[in-house]
Amino acid sequence: MNLEENRKTWGECSYPGDGDCWAKAWGGTDAQWRATVLPRIGRMINDARNIVEIGCGMGRHVCLLYDAARGEGNPDAWNLYLGLDIVKKCVRNCRSKRWGMVDRCIRFYCNDGKSIPLTENDSPVDFVFSWDSLVHADREVMEAYLREIARVLRPGGRAFIHHSNLADCPKGDYPKHARDPGVSAERVRQYVANHVAGLWVVSQELVDWGGCGALIDCFTVLTKGDAIKTRVVQNRDFMAEAHAARRIKELYG
Repeated sequence: MNLEENRKTWGECSYPGDGDCWAKAWGGTDAQWRATVLPRIGRMINDARNIVEIGCGMGRHVCLLYDAARGEGNPDAWNLYLGLDIVKKCVRNCRSKRWGMVDRCIRFYCNDGKSIPLTENDSPVDFVFSWDSLVHADREVMEAYLREIARVLRPGGRAFIHHSNLADCPKGDYPKHARDPGVSAERVRQYVANHVAGLWVVSQELVDWGGCGALIDCFTVLTKGDAIKTRVVQNRDFMAEAHAARRIKELYG
């Protein structure tokens, strides 16, 4: 979907459970985080002080990101968390919440869907995160954010971006979960290599989201600095993580 289509679609969405509905296969957002997200980003985010989340939605990952960033002996984890979304009601909802001891360093911003509102006077970003949001973004939006990530990320910083791989999937009648048909892991990799100086793709994991039978999603890890060889893997057993997490939650609560 293009930017305006996404703004309209998600502006009209009711966000059941503040978005927890999209982690139903895992048994909820907390279970999804423990089983699937944290094992992938834990080493990248540990001790991160400046974090940007693209597509923060209703804020279901804010406290989870904070806890993951603290690490040992770092109770004041953040200088800044910046949550971005193109939907005004999401940003209003996030701003209305009370985030306890960490609220002094949390900001939410309704952006243009292509840029990160930080300037050269702001501290460089340690970690950029996007989960289950940019999967709906078209190629133009993805390329704009890749340029922005390169601009704001500190040398050695990391980004974890969940996006569509549908452009490289076979045609067929299977659930596509509103993934954008013009984005793929290879197109992201090639764009970074050819057009984004100083940014490198560390790894890409292609996953069968929802057990639809095709590798429609990709988790791309990026870093800023010296050249690095990219590792690309296919994970057709991805949903086994969800099923195991849900079984454990149902058994032990």
